[in-house]
Amino acid sequence: MLATEYKLLKDNGQNADAITTLQELNLALDALNRMDYCEGDAPWNNFWFTSRYDGFFIRDDYPSILSQPMTEYLNVNLANGSFSDYSTQISGLPGLPFSINSNCVRARNKYEDPSNYYYQYPHIWTDDNDVEHVFDVAAYSTHNETYWNYWKDECFTSNDEIIGDLMGLALVSYFVSDFSTKMKAINIAYRYYSIMNSPYYQMRFPDFTPILADDGGYSGGYLWGVASVVNRMMPLIDMGDVGVFGGSSFLQYQSSVLFYNA
Repeated sequence: MLATEYKLLKDNGQNADAITTLQELNLALDALNRMDYCEGDAPWNNFWFTSRYDGFFIRDDYPSILSQPMTEYLNVNLANGSFSDYSTQISGLPGLPFSINSNCVRARNKYEDPSNYYYQYPHIWTDDNDVEHVFDVAAYSTHNETYWNYWKDECFTSNDEIIGDLMGLALVSYFVSDFSTKMKAINIAYRYYSIMNSPYYQMRFPDFTPILADDGGYSGGYLWGVASVVNRMMPLIDMGDVGVFGGSSFLQYQSSVLFYNA
């Protein structure tokens, strides 16, 4: 949406507004890069893994405790009050944004910080066989198989997450004239293609275990379409007729420079 907004503002001569939108767009792209650079955080930081840009990303990275500036920003124009006040306003229909507290963050990493409100409560879910599982901070601290199941359950890279991002990245490459922003989007898109094009089209976690097909880890049914989109994005930077279908050719993005190797 920001890419199309930028294009409309530029075409209408609203350059100052276009620059503001471009800055917001870059913040969004930076967030995707930040979520890709995730191997140095829980749960992978218990081993030798280091963060890297490789297309493997966490789906969200909001902290277990919000910073004061973040809390203040998120509460702008929100009503404030007690739970009773909230209940009165919603008339039995939950979902109204209301009074966000810095420690009430239902993040996957909530068991990393005892100050988190949800630290004291178990995480309960039902598997595909309708078996209920209960996970709490005691189980979290063991770092056993249950701990890994907690983290690996729809928490990281998947086909649907990639495809959703890719639609926006393609719009950036098409509508945005700023070269560095365009390159940032293309770089992210190519990393997504690269992880989907893993051996046997099976995406994996950093510990080399497979991301289950039910969690969107098998890319065999999507790779051609994703490669086609990435291939269409590349000529928009005057590379000519090259791309991910070029046999042994490949694309590498480094230090704001695009290298094409035949």
